[in-house]
Amino acid sequence: MPYMIGGEMAEVGTEPRLQDGTMWVPLRKLGQALGGNADWVAPNRVAVLYLNGQIITLTIGDQTADVDGERRELQGAPFVEDGETWVPVRLFESLGYTLSADPQNGIVDLSVPA
Repeated sequence: MPYMIGGEMAEVGTEPRLQDGTMWVPLRKLGQALGGNADWVAPNRVAVLYLNGQIITLTIGDQTADVDGERRELQGAPFVEDGETWVPVRLFESLGYTLSADPQNGIVDLSVPA
């Protein structure tokens, strides 16, 4: 329940978490809620998100993301916990979404890019 996408409540299934001052979200589940798809390349520990015609590649433990061939700095390095890849929510800002995060209440509000 703590996700809003385009002004509507969205069921993601895993709540965001605040850790060391950064709001973290589950990549696959939030990506799917936004209409994208995610893949996992186990041997390389790489997560790939396909969203709005963009290809976002993240390596576990690396504090950068590759967005259509362009490197973008992240607030923290993605990690895996309980089979879920976690990324800083601000990654979605760099993909064109308007972000409003309320860490006190654990709410993430994303406005879909025009």
